[in-house]
Amino acid sequence: MKRTLTTLGALATIAGAAHAGEISQTVDINITPGEPMQAFSLDGFDTRGGDRTLTGVRFQLDTDFQADITVYNYSDFAIPAGEWSALPGFSMFFTAEAGRGGDGGGGDSVFAGIGGIDFGSITGDLPAGSGSPFGGDPGTLEFNESGVLISNFLDDGEAITSLFSSHETISSTLAPFSFPELFGPPGSDISLGAEVTQTGTLTVIYEFTEIPAPGAAALLGIAGFGAMRRRR
Repeated sequence: MKRTLTTLGALATIAGAAHAGEISQTVDINITPGEPMQAFSLDGFDTRGGDRTLTGVRFQLDTDFQADITVYNYSDFAIPAGEWSALPGFSMFFTAEAGRGGDGGGGDSVFAGIGGIDFGSITGDLPAGSGSPFGGDPGTLEFNESGVLISNFLDDGEAITSLFSSHETISSTLAPFSFPELFGPPGSDISLGAEVTQTGTLTVIYEFTEIPAPGAAALLGIAGFGAMRRRR
């Protein structure tokens, strides 16, 4: 009796482990002001003839992030600290495409935000400027912000699982974008620019389920039948 239970328990463990899995690949990230968008290739997901199904793509970022921020004041008056502020957050955007022809037509593509970093509110004494963003000399104030950007984002949508399952090679890009919120007094004209340096790794993980091959299922059945016979 005890031997039979142990055998069936081991078979159940083997069968359960065969139904789910992960495959990962890691890319070194080196984004600089001169190269603000990084391009790289990823291997597509191998379905092994339909025996495996991709259920999601997980993106894990582990990077050091530095932003050199410049605030421009085109107003003809200075703005003291506290009378203006900005929230310079950054989001990381991942794009992937495959199957595009030489003329740029056709193909599949996806676009996803896979994490970000927020440095909080900044302010300071902003010198007066002259002119407008299209001409003139602005007053400027510079900030240097740094931190660690770590994220763990899962995309299990049909668009991304279909793209990664249908192509052997995926052309990808990663880039930080900032959509700052600016607050200033009435009549002021201020804007913000940033240069980003980001280094670290991006790990892309394919999460999948696996359908046991008919031969493996038959072996499990035979082993189970043999265990029951020993029980008798």
